Amino acid sequence: MAITRIKVWIAGEVLTASDLNGEFNNLIDNLSFALSGDIGDGSLTTPGLKFSNDTNTGIYRQGADQVALVAGGATAFTVTRTSTGTASAWFGRGVTDSTRHYPALTFGGPNDGISALTAGTLDFITAGVRAAQASAYANATNYLVFTPGQAGTPAVLETAGGDTNVNLLLRTKGTGYAQAPAGLSVNTRFYPGLAFSTSDEGVGSFSTGALDLVAGGRRVLQASAYANATNFLRVTPSQSAQPVLVEGAGGDTNVSLLLRGKGTGYVQASNYVLEGFSATQSPTITGRVYWQTAEGTLHISAGTLIARVPAITGLQAGDLITGVPLDGATTYGRVQVGGATQYLGVSGGLPAYVDAFPKSRMNFGTPNNLSSNSVNYLQVWGNSGSEGVIERQYLPYAGRLKNIFVSAGSSPGANQDYKITLRVNGASVFSTITIGAGQSEGSLTNETYYVSQFQFVTCQVTLSTTATTTGFSVTMEYDGASLA
Repeated sequence: MAITRIKVWIAGEVLTASDLNGEFNNLIDNLSFALSGDIGDGSLTTPGLKFSNDTNTGIYRQGADQVALVAGGATAFTVTRTSTGTASAWFGRGVTDSTRHYPALTFGGPNDGISALTAGTLDFITAGVRAAQASAYANATNYLVFTPGQAGTPAVLETAGGDTNVNLLLRTKGTGYAQAPAGLSVNTRFYPGLAFSTSDEGVGSFSTGALDLVAGGRRVLQASAYANATNFLRVTPSQSAQPVLVEGAGGDTNVSLLLRGKGTGYVQASNYVLEGFSATQSPTITGRVYWQTAEGTLHISAGTLIARVPAITGLQAGDLITGVPLDGATTYGRVQVGGATQYLGVSGGLPAYVDAFPKSRMNFGTPNNLSSNSVNYLQVWGNSGSEGVIERQYLPYAGRLKNIFVSAGSSPGANQDYKITLRVNGASVFSTITIGAGQSEGSLTNETYYVSQFQFVTCQVTLSTTATTTGFSVTMEYDGASLA
């Protein structure tokens, strides 16, 4: 029974021997153990030190050098001696009831604390729900460090450990993903959800279906969603002296690349080269510009073909170029030479165009027989084996040479040929015209060469091993023009 008071004493009352013996007998009779004696080991359900009104709550000896604190027949924690000679407290693993967890070590209530629900793990429980778990890993040497930040600085989540370089891997379950905030835009400034070094450098998503690259608080690039998209843009870096590659890629065999300005804005390129396309490319796509390989021209279209821009080669200083735009007004310009480049001089204010030097013919010919297996140069009338002054025709003005026609006095014979080449200033500038067996004529009408004033033209005829002829005639068109 519990210890109770025998008598209530008052001031001045005489203490008798019987009263004093009664008080001590009360203490001795009602204590369940001697104050100087040992406590029994007890058990989980009946602790050695327990409460008379709650006999399964108290302290008992769990084993050698182990003392357990129990409540309601369940161990709360055990104090034990470790192998290193120090003492430690062992807590229970905690309890899981359906989807709710009750930690062994709690703070303020039964729902918030720390548990080890399975061996080798440590679980953080908040409001009865597992919030985080630390898991064991055999031979682990690297770990995670959480560091708070002072005002104006971020909290830090970082790796540490024995290795010099320790990566941080975020791995989701199944098809789950790691999510970053979208970011925030304030007036014209953007703050990305995933930032690098500063708050205004990184990646954000400021509208549904879009991914934004932000630098200096400004949106630099946006990738936008497109329903059923199968093609995409690919950017490939380059090694030294090679261009960076921007190209279309994806599921289609042929993927076009469209560059579009906003409103009346336009696409501008600097120091660009237009890539060549095959001759089968359609010219009927609005706004398309492409190289037509069969013609050697640049095609410009707006629903239908509206312009062909030919490739111009062999330009010389002082040559005249004319242009007729869609309004029909002819403009002019001369080729000027600056350093190692050629460019068209400004045409504004130039006088009217006049055909001061109309088309004329230039002739080379000889009535003589040409020697086989030799190189000959035709004169105005005659021939020789050298490219001397008498074989040259000097040009009094700049112009162009074209439409070459050749006639031989006879065919070269079986398995033989004549090769005729027009040369300017001692260099072959046209393709060679070949007259083979059974033929006596040839022509070249698809090439044009621009010449400058005072250059000279010669005609070279090469006969094969046994080829013979009784004469030769070469005629070409010499077209000159100037400004008045």
